[in-house]
Amino acid sequence: MTTEEFARRLERLESENASLKQQITDEKEVSAPTPSDLDDFMYVLESPSVGNSVQDSVVFHFDPLPEASRQASGDRILNAIHDDVEAELARYKNWTWNKDSFTFTPYAWFFLTGVYESNWTVPGEYPFYVRPQFKGDEVSHTWFDMKATRIGAIVTAPESGALPGWRLGGGFEADFQGKYVQENEADFEMRKAYLDLKSDRWYFQFGQSWELVSLVFPPMLNWGFGAGSGNPGYRRPGFRMDRIFTLENGQFTIQTGVYSANTSNFTSLYNGTYTGKMGRTPDIQVRFERTWKEFGFWKDAMFAFGMRYGEKEFQQAEDRFSRDSWMFCLEGRIRFTDRMYLIGEWFTGSVIGNLAGAVFQDLNSETLEEVHASGGWLAMVYDLTPKTHLVCGYSCDDPWNKDVCKGMRSFAYVGFANISYDVTQKLNMGIEYGYYATDYHDLGFAKSNHVTFALNYRL
Repeated sequence: MTTEEFARRLERLESENASLKQQITDEKEVSAPTPSDLDDFMYVLESPSVGNSVQDSVVFHFDPLPEASRQASGDRILNAIHDDVEAELARYKNWTWNKDSFTFTPYAWFFLTGVYESNWTVPGEYPFYVRPQFKGDEVSHTWFDMKATRIGAIVTAPESGALPGWRLGGGFEADFQGKYVQENEADFEMRKAYLDLKSDRWYFQFGQSWELVSLVFPPMLNWGFGAGSGNPGYRRPGFRMDRIFTLENGQFTIQTGVYSANTSNFTSLYNGTYTGKMGRTPDIQVRFERTWKEFGFWKDAMFAFGMRYGEKEFQQAEDRFSRDSWMFCLEGRIRFTDRMYLIGEWFTGSVIGNLAGAVFQDLNSETLEEVHASGGWLAMVYDLTPKTHLVCGYSCDDPWNKDVCKGMRSFAYVGFANISYDVTQKLNMGIEYGYYATDYHDLGFAKSNHVTFALNYRL
């Protein structure tokens, strides 16, 4: 090969190399999310049917777009009810690293709350219901708390040739609420740990995450998020399967789950007349969800109907018995404009104390018969500015009077309003007022004014 031939070959190789570099650059630009892509991505994430587990009390708004690209609240996540949203959005911020084609996305939320209550609520740092102190016995408290701080990670495996079109992944999340009744004694608590397998039409989940029934949560700042006063639902280990049908203007999803019939620590902690045990059969849950991107008078919407059936065992002294446990639930979210949306839930069921329903009561403490309850909540969210968010709502839990005896909790409600401000894309702060009231059958109401200051910083 002559010098001229070598020079021509080198020039051709350099030209091919430059062309390949340009193709790689073009491919990255095509695959990178644009503001409109993120709008669609955020809409999908807001739907529980995609397989993202929901968040228990996340109401801070998160803006993944630069200020110049933002248009009011339409380009932001409205009511980020899924606690995987931040981790998923982190992928677009390069908060990931790769190892052997596996993608790891860590995240952390620092959650500081300052609380004032005019009367003693259960369990302490956040309110479920008011303790039975009545007029003349009120005891006020003020404290700060960091135990809602959480850490987690999302893992995505590479697509396998054996399962084309499917992706295997998983998630883990923990906070420090394991000993939530002890001040200054935070304990590591596993919130979620699961594997999932997903395609465009199917989603499978194995492990512990939020159960299917009651997947939306009130937009409240305090960590209690209305549990015990109108918002049932909890995390359970089990198996979940979703079938997703893509429609012209949204999607329809059929979700089924089989979950451990374990009891939460709520029931045994607040009612010592019996001890709840794991049932002999698992919980069976089904949920039907329909979402719209735009339809009629709303910008987007979601409506869902869920039901569950299980069993719970109880032991008192030498007696052991079981009771059927069931619940029906309606959920909805309607966004009317870029600035305003309505979200809410209604439920009815029996033996749902371990689901944070019936004000944490399963049985009548005298007759040991089932306690039925109905309730729900409704909240309106309005963005005063792209960074300032106003919420007002009402939530109630109504155990049926015929099922409770004297001294049992027969009604609990909370009216709440909060305002929060996005200091930066990662930092949000807000203040909330809640009026909590709990009726003790034949004894009267115990009431408490509750003020929460919340600061949330997400990495």
